[in-house]
Amino acid sequence: MRSPPMKGRVVRTSHESQCLSGNPLGDPHERDLYVYLPPEYDGTRRFPVVMMLAGFGATNHSIAAWSPWKPNTIELFDQLVAEGRCKPAILVLPDCFNRWGGSQFIDSDGTGRYQTYLADEVFAFVDAEFQTIPDREARGVIGRSSGGFGALRLGMDRPDVVSVIGSHAGDAAFEVSMRPMLTSAAIAIDLAGGLRPFAEEIPAGGPNNATQFDAIFVLAAAAAYSPDTANFPHAHIPMDPATGELRADVWAKWLEQDPLRRIDAS
Repeated sequence: MRSPPMKGRVVRTSHESQCLSGNPLGDPHERDLYVYLPPEYDGTRRFPVVMMLAGFGATNHSIAAWSPWKPNTIELFDQLVAEGRCKPAILVLPDCFNRWGGSQFIDSDGTGRYQTYLADEVFAFVDAEFQTIPDREARGVIGRSSGGFGALRLGMDRPDVVSVIGSHAGDAAFEVSMRPMLTSAAIAIDLAGGLRPFAEEIPAGGPNNATQFDAIFVLAAAAAYSPDTANFPHAHIPMDPATGELRADVWAKWLEQDPLRRIDAS
């Protein structure tokens, strides 16, 4: 069911990133941003900022997309604010999509400096353009799935920037959440003739089935967690696609990125 008309408003703007310029995958460095301004926003008051990160295979555009049947996330947030169930805040939806379907929102030599982009460029841009409270105590980051992973890591790695994290089913406990998909990913990559043919073919039309989806996610995660800076597609995958055998040295690099392990090690 559709919600009533929004009380706040959405500004769609763009930002030219310096740290994403010249990234290894040749992805755009000019990125769109959606910025929700609450009903109370009149240019005189300042508001906290909540950054929302999309899940793998999704974008800020899909989060903001209009549906004839149900409200989108921005409309739901607006409804909560209008009903007094949530304090007014500025909601920011950045774009960290890449050729493989998602950047995992971290800095990597295989994809680009996406965490730095969020922490040092997006927040600074929003602070300069809108009436924010430009302080870590007034900033939060939230996300689901890979977006939840990005939220966890941004909060853990850059506590100087954000003070509140919301992770909904964020990628963690990789032995449980990611290890099982390596087998189906290996099958899809092997059927394509290997990693390079798979990487050259799939992004053009997207995955056609569950095994291909697992494979493109593994490729994206590998480019983030275990990059290969010398060879396209700039990723060391953690299994042999012909046999499914785990590559322990590469898998160890993945585990180093696991938020659960990083918390245990802190």
